[in-house]
Amino acid sequence: MLYYRLKLIDSEGDARFTEIKSVQQKISAFFAETYPNPTKNQVNLRIQSKNEGIVSIEIIDILGRTISREIMALDGGSQIKVFDLGQFTSGPYSINVSGKSGRISMTVFKLD
Repeated sequence: MLYYRLKLIDSEGDARFTEIKSVQQKISAFFAETYPNPTKNQVNLRIQSKNEGIVSIEIIDILGRTISREIMALDGGSQIKVFDLGQFTSGPYSINVSGKSGRISMTVFKLD
């Protein structure tokens, strides 16, 4: 659980705080990261999962076109999937990892 409050400052510089609020945070059953970023060719997608399961991995270009879609089985540990972006034009690409327990979206920059 996270807690927060706001500090409000009026035009005369007087400050006051709001009451403390709580926020329930949903914890995903997996974590994903990409490296190297930016990249010229290959990008590694590392997925760390708590449980076994299946995720869908999509790579989407700046125009919203899906240029790659794969299904990956998770084994309840750390796994690395390598994608070759060498044939694609330079620019940003979204890598979306979706599973039963959530979705993670990352941006990778492809360089020439």
